[in-house]
Amino acid sequence: MGPPRPFPAGCFMRQFVIVFLSLHILAACQPGGDGEEHFQIYVVDSNGENLQVLLDDSEQSYWSPVWSPDGGRIMTFVQQSGESHAEIYAVNPASGDSTQLTDNGRTNWFPVPSPDGQSLVYLSQDGDTSTIEIHRLNIENGEEIALTENEAFEYGMSWSQDSRRFVFGSELGGEWQIYVMDLATGEASPLETPQHGNSPSWSPDEAWIVFTSDRDGEDDLYLSRIDGSELQNLTDNEAWDDNPRWSPDGTRIAFVSDRNGVADIYVMDMSDGSLVNLTEDFDAPAGFPAWSPDGRQIIFHAERGS
Repeated sequence: MGPPRPFPAGCFMRQFVIVFLSLHILAACQPGGDGEEHFQIYVVDSNGENLQVLLDDSEQSYWSPVWSPDGGRIMTFVQQSGESHAEIYAVNPASGDSTQLTDNGRTNWFPVPSPDGQSLVYLSQDGDTSTIEIHRLNIENGEEIALTENEAFEYGMSWSQDSRRFVFGSELGGEWQIYVMDLATGEASPLETPQHGNSPSWSPDEAWIVFTSDRDGEDDLYLSRIDGSELQNLTDNEAWDDNPRWSPDGTRIAFVSDRNGVADIYVMDMSDGSLVNLTEDFDAPAGFPAWSPDGRQIIFHAERGS
């Protein structure tokens, strides 16, 4: 048994987080082994070709993977069989060698390395299911600090290109909203034009953000300027759309959607809004797409029977 599909935004997220932790982490369900399902990491070309397993181990479960900025390692949630928490590891997919990056006895997931490769922000949670905090890891010296300490959920982070700021979603004000944190001061502020939503991704040119919001009743992807202006609904439908990620060249967005009845990985061309389903013939729910630094491939996790 492993984590459920990526958490929906809006009013459903709190329920999914509590279920995730109480049934999976706190109950210490073992991923893989004895016929139980576990999570693997897959890689696919950005046009949907050459889908294959990248990381698989029946004794541990992988989740929310992302490439390191140099493309040499995969940073991912890893839960060892029999453990009640999960740490973040950096794994070399070519050799299988891995390095444990966090060691705090909490459940750590959704790692996002800074563009300069010096820092890692991630979501962290202990036994308290009422809050999720954002932590930062100094990759060079291993120092971990909490960037948020409140009674709210945080979800989804994306760095500025200079590695000095990041956007994130927070329920701090009583409902989901997009914030920007300045790392020099540690201060977080809502967008100038406040936007309801979470799981934001900052465009490579830093002019736009794409994020998930249920403001119209469904979890759609929205686009706005970084100040929150010029809001557009990119996926106006009755499906669940979430976890958007800009391609390195800023021309496409990868995201998760259940518009075909199961969570698949899609890529949207920002020039015309056309979609490609990368996992159409895949028989398991997929989640958390992340681009390779050259934009040629996308990694994601999926639950598979062992």
